[in-house]
Amino acid sequence: MSSRQACELKNLLLHTFTEGTRFIIENEGMERLDGYGSPMAFFIGILIEQFFYVPITITLVFGLLALKRINQLKAVT
Repeated sequence: MSSRQACELKNLLLHTFTEGTRFIIENEGMERLDGYGSPMAFFIGILIEQFFYVPITITLVFGLLALKRINQLKAVT
């Protein structure tokens, strides 16, 4: 994964978190004022996002650190 893709992933995560937070603030809760929306669906969505994004982020960070270390070792030799 390139650094551009990592940046796009970070922006996607930030956007998703920001939109969820904005929705809660605007509607004073997890349901719209007309009652449409489900708190359980909101929590399930967060759970699914974390299930995928946390391992991907950890893998990305350790992968980038490994590449940096490999490049440093190549520069020494």
